[in-house]
Amino acid sequence: MTEKLLIILLLSVVSCSPPPIPDPEAVKLLSPENLNECTSAFSINDSQSQVTFRWSQSLHTDTYELVVVNSQTRQQKKEQTTLQTLNMVLEKGYPYEWRVLSLSDASLVETTSASWQFYLESNADVSHIPFATFLLSPPNKATVNSGTIDFQWEGNDLDSEALKYDFYFGPSIDELEPQVTSLSAETYSFSIDEVGTYYWKVDTIDATGNRASSIPYILTVQ
Repeated sequence: MTEKLLIILLLSVVSCSPPPIPDPEAVKLLSPENLNECTSAFSINDSQSQVTFRWSQSLHTDTYELVVVNSQTRQQKKEQTTLQTLNMVLEKGYPYEWRVLSLSDASLVETTSASWQFYLESNADVSHIPFATFLLSPPNKATVNSGTIDFQWEGNDLDSEALKYDFYFGPSIDELEPQVTSLSAETYSFSIDEVGTYYWKVDTIDATGNRASSIPYILTVQ
């Protein structure tokens, strides 16, 4: 077989290959707005309201999955739809996190949007519970070198109160111990010399004593 014929055959095989299946794209969240009160919610009774969630259309997507998490109780609700809006009944007086997954019938990839937070007012809110702490650095499941490690996070509260933070660290989720409490800064550094897998989280505390906790992040020290 000549070199020219071999090249022609290879090009023929390549040209007959099916095009790659595109992954579904991430949506842009629209409402409820991030770090805000959900004033558009429809009150059903003294304890519940119906919240309307809206997001943009995304390419290569057949179905959207709305995920809403109560930041205080960590209770999670999921619903799927082919539309860019969905109503969900939630308990009043709690902060919530929400995100949307883009799903495709032709792909196994699930593409996640950004995560937004909002507070659902109760009938007699005097002081809002802080939003769950966002852990920023190191990112979840990160691998870092032993030595001094800088941890960073972000806390938010609708009452604009001065916030304090408790930093937890340990070898497992069940063994998280406070390393420092009542921090004013949204950063903390300390030295870790022993290699292994660790977990960390941060609690946000407002001036009234209301507390909100982040989800634990995993950290590998090498």
